[in-house]
Amino acid sequence: MKLGQILDILPDLYPDKGREEIIRIIWNSVIVPQVSKFQHISKSQRVGLYHYLGFHNDFDDSKILAGKIGDVSDSLIRQFNSMKKNHLPYDSTNECFPTLKYIGHIANGSLEISELFKIKDNRTTLLKRLQEPYEEELEKLMSQLREADVDSQTLEKLKNTEGIAPYLTGDNEKSAPMTSLKITDLHAIRMGSEGTNNWMFVKIETDAGIHGWGEASLQYKDDALLGEFAAFKRFLIGKNPFEIERIWTSLYRRVTWSGGSVTTSAISAIDLALWDIKGKALGVPVYELLGGKSHDKIRMYANGWPRKNNTPEGIAEGVKRVVDQGYEALKFYPFRGAQVATIERIQHGVSLVEAAREAAGSQIEIGIDIRARLNIWSARRVAQELEPYNIAWMEEPILWDNPEALAQFAREVNVPIATGEQLYTRWDFRALLELNAVGIIQPDICHAGGITELKKIAAMAETYYVTVAPHNSNGPISTIASLHLDMCIHNSLMQEIFVSSIDRYNKVLTQPIEVIDGHCVPPAGPGWGVELREDIMEQHPPKSFTPVESEPYMEF
Repeated sequence: MKLGQILDILPDLYPDKGREEIIRIIWNSVIVPQVSKFQHISKSQRVGLYHYLGFHNDFDDSKILAGKIGDVSDSLIRQFNSMKKNHLPYDSTNECFPTLKYIGHIANGSLEISELFKIKDNRTTLLKRLQEPYEEELEKLMSQLREADVDSQTLEKLKNTEGIAPYLTGDNEKSAPMTSLKITDLHAIRMGSEGTNNWMFVKIETDAGIHGWGEASLQYKDDALLGEFAAFKRFLIGKNPFEIERIWTSLYRRVTWSGGSVTTSAISAIDLALWDIKGKALGVPVYELLGGKSHDKIRMYANGWPRKNNTPEGIAEGVKRVVDQGYEALKFYPFRGAQVATIERIQHGVSLVEAAREAAGSQIEIGIDIRARLNIWSARRVAQELEPYNIAWMEEPILWDNPEALAQFAREVNVPIATGEQLYTRWDFRALLELNAVGIIQPDICHAGGITELKKIAAMAETYYVTVAPHNSNGPISTIASLHLDMCIHNSLMQEIFVSSIDRYNKVLTQPIEVIDGHCVPPAGPGWGVELREDIMEQHPPKSFTPVESEPYMEF
């Protein structure tokens, strides 16, 4: 988590009780060590920075002299006290006095003593005079400080500080305003992606000035989603965003004909935005609201890397590139064509799988995505050819809409089967699990009901000893939200990420997604821990769609 994120939420979350201790922690654990790195920063600039940050109302200034900023010597303090008695009439109760006590010597580089004595104004004037000579430098320093990382030990101190805990437990009067927020607006915002579809974001605003970000996934059906958001907006205005379960159920069952892809995708985006709001309001990351960490980091698998190169040489080159980046798992689409896979197409696809395995070595997991293009007869032939290559899974060999057929197919082949990106809610996954049709399910957080629903789907899967590898071909909020979910479900296998989209993710996020040695962790800040940059989003307008390229059962 970055210092800037804490500073941004500080005025809203901690106005009274516990604020002084929180600021002490921030100052001593983060700011002082950071400032000490800048050798050119004078003592007067440090004081100016301290007040520039707005902390001057929260400490007795005399306590700063005890070592909070710089090393002001006792002799200098005694000298100034002597000068003060001889030259400056003052009232010891004057609010200026504690500031005058150290400004005279710490700041004599920017404010002459003789000038200081002439000032009979209030404390604000003194601070302004102190700050003015260094304002530009302080701005630059502040920009650097905002990017300073707040280590986990400091974050734990903050979480344990009085003033934060009451928001989590509801033990005092300060929890009431946060838990009685009202939704005031919903905005659906589209952004062009590097793929063939747009990213669809939702921003939900509240009367407390806290907003949340969500994302929907419906490929090319933007207009349908925009219409659903408009209908849901009328229902949401005035509702309490903390009541996530109530809102989810109300949206899903609001009419007789409930469910379906448009409804659940819209609900997913709204659900994600509500979790973001709740985390921000309580000052904790979403994964903490879901029960806390089950994992320290999440294993990622790379998609979006082949760059449409459909030759063995091109696939081998792409695999090596991904493995060199540290990924331990990847997925691609070697089998093209319609329902009936000819021998020629099967042989070509197998040649790509063989090239991938040789380039990756034996320790890299390889998933093969069929994209539901085949019928049972063709899928059996493909599965048989894949056996020697120890694939991690064969994804969507057939369409999802006949779970009995899929279960029968899974029993007849010797490769693991995965599916789920086209399923909505726990009711769709129920039949799949009861039939023991697959060993891996792949619900999409922007499609199947958001975090609220995917947490339930994962728990259902765990009772059947089925693992979860969430689907994710969407934008940055989808990726961040999936990571928060992955952190707190025991049966999480790995998380999909489109490596070709990471650069654009990071352009629009206030904090980048970093995949290190094939693993990732969600941001530790409140809510998702990141914001979307709306100025960057405006630079990438939504696209007009061309005909769908990869519809199942069509020739290519």
